[in-house]
Amino acid sequence: MGSQDVPDVQAWDKALRATGRPINFALSNNLAIADASTWKKLANSWRTQGDVECYCGPGANGSGYPLTDWSHVTKRFDSAASWQPYAGPGGWNDLDSLEIGNGDRVGLTADQRRSHFTLWAMAASPLLLGTDLTELDPVDKAMLTNDRLIGVDQDGVAAKRIVSSGVKQVWSKKESDGQYVVALFNTGTSGNATVAVDWSQVGFTGSGDVTDLWSGSHKGAIADSYSATLRPGETRLIRVKPVNSLKSAAASPGMAVAPYEYLGWGNPQNPTSVMSATGVKWFTLAFILSDGGCNPKWDGSRPLTGGTDQSRIDAIRSAGGDVMVSVGGWSGNKLGEKCSSASALAGAYQKVISAYKLKALDIDIENTEWSNATVRQRVVDALKTVKANNPGLKTVITFGTTASGPDSTGVDMIKRAANSGLANDVWCVMPFDFGGGTTNMGTLTTQAMEGLKARVKSAYGYSDATAYAHIGLSSMNGKTDDSGERVRVADFRTMLAYAQQHHIGRLTYWSVNRDRACGSGTDGDSCSGVTQQPYDYLKVFTQYTG
Repeated sequence: MGSQDVPDVQAWDKALRATGRPINFALSNNLAIADASTWKKLANSWRTQGDVECYCGPGANGSGYPLTDWSHVTKRFDSAASWQPYAGPGGWNDLDSLEIGNGDRVGLTADQRRSHFTLWAMAASPLLLGTDLTELDPVDKAMLTNDRLIGVDQDGVAAKRIVSSGVKQVWSKKESDGQYVVALFNTGTSGNATVAVDWSQVGFTGSGDVTDLWSGSHKGAIADSYSATLRPGETRLIRVKPVNSLKSAAASPGMAVAPYEYLGWGNPQNPTSVMSATGVKWFTLAFILSDGGCNPKWDGSRPLTGGTDQSRIDAIRSAGGDVMVSVGGWSGNKLGEKCSSASALAGAYQKVISAYKLKALDIDIENTEWSNATVRQRVVDALKTVKANNPGLKTVITFGTTASGPDSTGVDMIKRAANSGLANDVWCVMPFDFGGGTTNMGTLTTQAMEGLKARVKSAYGYSDATAYAHIGLSSMNGKTDDSGERVRVADFRTMLAYAQQHHIGRLTYWSVNRDRACGSGTDGDSCSGVTQQPYDYLKVFTQYTG
C-alpha cells in the first residue's frame, strides 16, 4: 500500500467516522513509510511490513507447520526502529501477528519466541495471535499471559533502539512514572553474546533498581550499566527505576504523607481548610465498600460520581492537591469477599480508578477479608491486573501488625504477592492496638517497621534501601482502640525521624477527623482523646521530605 492508495484510505476514514461508532481502522500491509504521517492521521494501526509467516510448511502454498522462522522475525527489528516515531496514542505500528502458542513447531525456539513477544511489546504493537488456540502449549501460554509483558505493550510508548551492533541490540522506553523499560537482544543464530548498555544511554546516570520482567525477579540496585550474556535468539527485558527516585516508592513525599480522612462520619473537616492550615497536599479518602455485590460505592451506599465525595475530590484538586482512595477498612461489606473472582475484583477496582483518574490506590485489608487466604490471593491477582492496565498506578496494601512486625497472615500476604509477581509499591502496617496500655508507641512502631522491612526484603530479594522504600506506616493519633494505649505527638516525631533516616514509602495516620481535642464530646471518631491543638499530629508528618 502506497501513495496511490491514500484517496481510498481517506474515503474509508470519512465513512467510518460518519457512523459515529468507535471502530478500529487497521491498514494492511507493507505500507510505505514515506506516507507514515498520512497513515497516522487516517488510521488506528498499519502493517509496517509483509507477513511474518514464512509459508514454508508442507501443505498447499506452504501451509502448515512451521509457521515462521527466525529470519522473518529479525527483519522486524530494523523496520520497528524506522517506524518508531510514528507510533503513539490513537495510532500504532503493527508488526503483524504473534506466532506464539503452539510450541517449537511454529518454527521458533522458546528463546526466540520470547524475543518475538519482547520486540512486539517494546514497539507497543497490537498483539494478535496467529496460532491455533485449541492446541496451546503450556510454555507459550505462560508467555502470553505474562501481565508484565502485556503491561509493557500497553503502556502507550514505542521504544527506541539505542544499541545496534551486529547481533547485539538494546531498546529502551521511558514510562509515565519515570521508570525505564530496557530490552537486550542477541539476534544471532549461533554463539552467545554479551549485550551491554550504559544507564546514560537509557536516559539517567548513577544506579538503577532492576527487575527482570520475564521472571519477575528483583535484581536490586546496579550501578552505571547493565549487561547480560544471551544465548542465540535470547532476550532480557528489565524495568529500571533510577535509584534517586527510590526515596519514596509512593512517588513523592506529598503522596507518601496523605493522611486518612473519613468523609462518611466523624464530623469531617473541609479538606481544603486542612490544606491551608497544615500545608498537606494529599489525602487518603476512606472507604470504598461493596454495595452488597461486586460494585464499589462510598461506605457501600454513596455513588462514586455526582455526589459530595466527588465534590470534595474536585475541590482538593482545584486547590493544588490530590487524593488516593482507600478500599476496605474494618467494617462493612468488602469487595474482596463479594467479588467472586480476581477479574471481577479488578473490574471493581478499575471503576474507582477510572472515576477519579487515580494515581494511587490503597487496599486496607482487614477483618474477614484479611483472614481468608482465598480472598487474599484474589486481592493480589486483582492488583496485578489493575497495575498492568494502569501503567504508573501506585498501589498500597495496608494491614495490621504486631509490635515485632507482620504476623503469620501478614507474612503469607507478602509472600503470596512476591510469588505471584505483584510489584506492590508500598506495604503499609498499622502499628497500634498492641494491648496492655502501651505508651511507648514511637519505639514500638520502629520495631514493627524493622520486622516489616525484613519480611519484604526476604520475599522480594530487595536491598535494604529498596525494601525501606517499599514499606510504610499508618499510625493512629491519640487514644487507640485499646484501653490505655496512647500515641503521643512525641511518638509521631520518633516515627518522622525513622522515616527521614530510611526514606520509607509511606508515613500517614488515622485520621484527620481525629486530629483535634475532644472539647465537650468524647467521640473517638472525631477527636483524639488527648490534649492537643488542631492538626498537631499532621504538622509533624508534613515535615517528611521523602
